Amino acid sequence: MKKLSLLIITSIFVGTSSLFSLGLGIQGNINAGEFFAPGVALSLKLDSVPFYFAFNWQFEEEVKNFSLTSDYWALNKTMLYVNNQPLNLFFGLGAYCNVTIDQSQNGDYFQPSLGLRIPVGINMYILDRVLEPFIQVAPSFGIHFIPSLGADTVYWPLSVGIRMWL
Repeated sequence: MKKLSLLIITSIFVGTSSLFSLGLGIQGNINAGEFFAPGVALSLKLDSVPFYFAFNWQFEEEVKNFSLTSDYWALNKTMLYVNNQPLNLFFGLGAYCNVTIDQSQNGDYFQPSLGLRIPVGINMYILDRVLEPFIQVAPSFGIHFIPSLGADTVYWPLSVGIRMWL
């Protein structure tokens, strides 16, 4: 089943790559809010439409966190040039879906949440637009609905990463 899923995903990427450029990358995250929590993510960005996606995860001893993010970049404009390469400012609006599993509580604690994010950052295309280093902060706020309905603490995820364009 895993091989079939990988084959399907690869086929979709290869089959659609002639329609648009695809940026795949990895990023490191620091979630600053109630506590500081490091994590990593895989990112995906399409060149023909201003959408950005990421699958984030972090594992601590007893706490595991998974999230999906999707952002619409309303702005991605060149601010200045560094060694003839454009340094861009981007800004947008996005959403996240998060699941936290905390085994440090008495029994397992499972908390899904949904929310909005406002990504702001800078990016630069280098090596003839093959690599795209970036840094972003995305103030995020949302709600959780298990074990009870409530507001999540506002947090400020900071991401630093690089994408390779295919």
